[in-house]
Amino acid sequence: MTTSIPSPRPVRESITYILCATVASTLVASPMLLGWFTGELSGLLIPVAQLTPFAVGLIFFLFWRPASFAKVFALRWNGTWWGLLVGFSAVIAISAVQLLVVSSSVGNRARWTRSWLRSSR
Repeated sequence: MTTSIPSPRPVRESITYILCATVASTLVASPMLLGWFTGELSGLLIPVAQLTPFAVGLIFFLFWRPASFAKVFALRWNGTWWGLLVGFSAVIAISAVQLLVVSSSVGNRARWTRSWLRSSR
């Protein structure tokens, strides 16, 4: 049995992608972090900053085309219901935790506001 050493090309491509996506996100987000924009404009630029890694991925796909679009961006359905169940369960669990955190902070804020209003009378 022989083992082959993997090609360094995928590692290089991955490192290049991570660096390019990080630089692009930093460039888009830096004016907001430095306070050059108002809150309204920052609210519009946040989705752009979140989509920069995908945009970099599309640019890499257009220049390198290592495989089909569906394979590169993992858009295939392999018919594994177990994977689908695990993915949806993870999303539901994370959403439930976020809902609990937000509802407890809102409840604490409401209690604090009521006690402050009573004490200010």
